[in-house]
Amino acid sequence: MTQDSLSELRDLLHNSPSAEAWQAICACIENMDENLVEVALEYAQGHLQSWPDELRRGALEDAPAHPWWPLVRSTWFCTEDPWRSLLPWMSQVRVLYINDEEFGDDDVKDLVSSPHIANLTEASFWENNITDKGAAALASSPYLTNLTELYLEENNIGSAGAKALASSPYLARLTTLDIRDNAIGDDGAKALAESKHLTSLTTLNLGWTQAGKGAAAALAASKMLGHLTTLDLSANELESDSAVLLAKPKHPTTLTTLDLSYNAIGDEGAAALATSEILSTLTTLNLDENEMGDEGIKALSSSKHLSTLTTLTLDNNEMRDEGVKALASSPHLAGLTTLKLSENLFKTEGTRALAKSKHLTNLTELRLGWSRMGPEGAKALAKSNVLGKLHTLDLTCGDIGNEGAEALAQSPHLVNLKTLWLQFCQIGDEGVRALAKSPYLTRLETLVLSNNNISDAGVRALAAPSCMRHLKTLFLSKNNLGNQSLYAKNALRKRINHVDF
Repeated sequence: MTQDSLSELRDLLHNSPSAEAWQAICACIENMDENLVEVALEYAQGHLQSWPDELRRGALEDAPAHPWWPLVRSTWFCTEDPWRSLLPWMSQVRVLYINDEEFGDDDVKDLVSSPHIANLTEASFWENNITDKGAAALASSPYLTNLTELYLEENNIGSAGAKALASSPYLARLTTLDIRDNAIGDDGAKALAESKHLTSLTTLNLGWTQAGKGAAAALAASKMLGHLTTLDLSANELESDSAVLLAKPKHPTTLTTLDLSYNAIGDEGAAALATSEILSTLTTLNLDENEMGDEGIKALSSSKHLSTLTTLTLDNNEMRDEGVKALASSPHLAGLTTLKLSENLFKTEGTRALAKSKHLTNLTELRLGWSRMGPEGAKALAKSNVLGKLHTLDLTCGDIGNEGAEALAQSPHLVNLKTLWLQFCQIGDEGVRALAKSPYLTRLETLVLSNNNISDAGVRALAAPSCMRHLKTLFLSKNNLGNQSLYAKNALRKRINHVDF
């Protein structure tokens, strides 16, 4: 190799950051003459400073053998690798992933005892064998003072481990702590909420941690809600009394994302939240599967604190038509761009109410799966201005049949649609032919038609050269397909990236 390889490197470094560009840069340096490598590394360092650390990646086992290693900022290793002897190669690494590796307490202790990890800003230990002892080792390491993101989900950490993390002066720069799916309970959650050191946290994930009323009380009393922007309390033991506590924080809050999904706050809890200023800064609220009926939904719909909300998830509740009517008529929800109402109890009447809404006109994603809206519900939606900005529409298990499919196909309001879910909708060939010929569904990229009544004739309609030319993904499994559409199936496979028959 000659000076030409340096010219090649210059050209590569002017590309936009990407995994492909990174691989090309590494290959270029790998093939250089040895006397050019030092100059190349110095030149590359300056240009790569603006790149995301996650793209500048390499396996730790590769460090001794490759000349480009000094450019690496993100690494990983397997527990069977001789990683302890390779720790000196981590002095410039800022991101470390050790996921699903059976990494245990002794491993953690050896890792965090090394001064070579002092530049780490992000560490992920997802799904390992870390217990309270490992958490305590992390908490006591003076070499983790630059850490801003720590991911410990799916380990075996209990309340003692959470208390150790909360009391660590070395973790004071953390902005993100993810400890979900660890049994820290109320005591562990309380310790984190009351921590004098975790004052920089903006994201705290406590999902699946067996947190209950005690955790809710501690968080509500904590100053932490004054700097958190994202709080995840999903899949815990929060009932209505916990929601009542959370609704009365003792300090001003700055939350933009609140996830309370898979709890049991019920109508009483929803009503308490509806009156709370904790909602006033939210852009995302997830109340999936919380045993809420129409009364709770009505309370939320009337809340003046939801005017900044853009994403609302209410799947898997007990909402009937009256609840949907309340949502549809709420001026406080006019900013919504995503609304998820799947697996509730409303039917055609509720769907009609959504279709007539004067406020939900900014939606780009609407999910109404398992609503049993029937053909009339689909027809109402097809005529609605609510659909005008939609990119994603989910009508799974809506029983819309051929009539509903035809109505959607003829709707000029669906011209921006990119993803359409119509599985379990009792659609046959007639409905598919209408969809295939639609002059308005030309931007579709994903179409899900699994579990319907479609035969070979429907497949042939979809295979027409003029049909949905931007389609990239098509699901047709579990229909009535035979051997009369082999040519059409092959045509679809050639034209579409992913086809599932």
